Amino acid sequence: MGDIAARLGDGREICSACFSSAVTGQQRISAIADVVQTSIVELLGKEFDRIPVRAVPMNVLQDKLNEFSYVSKQKDPNPDNFVRELGVFTVSGRKTEILVLDALPEDLAWQTIAHEMAHAWQHQHYPMASELVIVEGFAQWVAEQIAHKHFKRTGLEKLRNRRDLYGRGFRVMTRLEDRGGKELVLKALEQNALPQ
Repeated sequence: MGDIAARLGDGREICSACFSSAVTGQQRISAIADVVQTSIVELLGKEFDRIPVRAVPMNVLQDKLNEFSYVSKQKDPNPDNFVRELGVFTVSGRKTEILVLDALPEDLAWQTIAHEMAHAWQHQHYPMASELVIVEGFAQWVAEQIAHKHFKRTGLEKLRNRRDLYGRGFRVMTRLEDRGGKELVLKALEQNALPQ
């Protein structure tokens, strides 16, 4: 991992290379979230309500992940595909919120915020979509589009080549886009099924 540049209050240790690009604090997370929300509207052509995005330590994120039962349904059942969650879009009654792990490397911060905001956009426009490969694939597809547009330095190959539910879903959405553009991707959300 290299030398330890920082020990965070939530117990994580960050190496110098990661710490040099870490997005820390609410102000930086909010600035990225503003750009991401505008970019999602441009990409998908539909406005969506402003969603609060909070930078949180690991224990707060983990507590929220444990609290929301729908998050556990999104876990890949194959234990070999375990990926630590870096953010979560939450719904509690009419209140929605996005929590993002504080002090992520910049590429992961952009990808995580874009992924969770894609869930928020989908929740507002296609709330009946629940098929995991579609819902998670859509969020990964949006994250890749946003990361490619705004943050090209690192991480995209890893995002594109994931072998878990998120990676499989991303490849499904990419194939749909290749066949019929973003309209076919959105049709999958609308129908909660993969178009033939």
